[in-house]
Amino acid sequence: MNINKMKKAIYALVHIVVPCSFLVVSIAWVHFISNKPLLENVSDHLGILAIWYIGFSVFWYFNYDFIDSQVEKIINEKEGRN
Repeated sequence: MNINKMKKAIYALVHIVVPCSFLVVSIAWVHFISNKPLLENVSDHLGILAIWYIGFSVFWYFNYDFIDSQVEKIINEKEGRN
């Protein structure tokens, strides 16, 4: 796996896979367990996702160089072993 694929995979995991999984599971959980109305449930969880995106965007912005160096380090270790 090259560096660009690894960066894309980490970015997709943080910004697409985890939030979508959270949204689907949490809406289903609260709707079926606590019997809250669906519209109220969706608006609550979309607010939580907005906070998630803001938080991780700020985190990503300030730590991008560190994340980049760690991805390169992991890729170089894997290529060195093979």
